[in-house]
Parts: sequence; C-alpha cells; structure tokens
Amino acid sequence: MKVFLTGATGYIGSAVAEALLAGGHTVAALARSPEAEQTIRDGGMTPVPGDLKHPASLASPMHAVD
Repeated sequence: MKVFLTGATGYIGSAVAEALLAGGHTVAALARSPEAEQTIRDGGMTPVPGDLKHPASLASPMHAVD
C-alpha cells in the first residue's frame, strides 16, 4: 500500500513510519523543511514538500497514494 504520512519526523510519526515500512508499505511523508526532507529520505521514505497550513500543497501528493 502507498501511504501519505504527516509528522513522520516526530516521535509518534516516526514510529508509525517504521511500522509501515517494516510491513512492506511505501511511505510518502510531508516535509516542511530541507532538513526534514533529508531525514525522510534517510528513513527510506519519499519526501513531499508542503505545509499543512496550505492544504492545496497536499492535494496532488494525496491523490497518488492509497
């Protein structure tokens, strides 16, 4: 399953991301900064630049996941 995850660099989100990846899922994760993009990449996920304050920035990435 392809999953879009917000908060993947946080305490709970990173645990969720680990569980999803361990389960064989593909994870695209919201990245609000270049540092977060690198952390997400290093964690085996695909970073998606965007901001929760601008929901339109998330529309396209969310259509590409299950």
